[in-house]
Amino acid sequence: MEKLLNNEITKKRAAKILDLSIRRIEQLMKIYDTQNMTSFAHHSRGRTAYNKTKPEICENILNLYKTKYIDFNFIHFKEKLLENEKIKTSYSVLYNLMSLNQIKSPRKQKLRKKDKSHPLRERRKYFGELL
Repeated sequence: MEKLLNNEITKKRAAKILDLSIRRIEQLMKIYDTQNMTSFAHHSRGRTAYNKTKPEICENILNLYKTKYIDFNFIHFKEKLLENEKIKTSYSVLYNLMSLNQIKSPRKQKLRKKDKSHPLRERRKYFGELL
């Protein structure tokens, strides 16, 4: 925008660079003249999201999982949080919180042996032997 206002480039060239229409470039020039460069930043910039889980609640959830509900999988833990502790949270928030703290669900840690669906037959002693 500064190059445009200093007449270093044309409106048409600025529109091509920014992938905008010439009309929108003119609108942006008016906005820049009245409110300066801060008008281009979104008004919500720097604010925390209204639905962000508070750090105290996150710490409380982690402490509860590490002490009281250690053997519960995440879905069961989420249900118990709501039922016993009156803490309402979504599974995705809970999962992201646990993964940030390198905590895996007990079900994921459990090693499961896979059965072979097509076991190999024993090789015969002699070439051409059928039975």
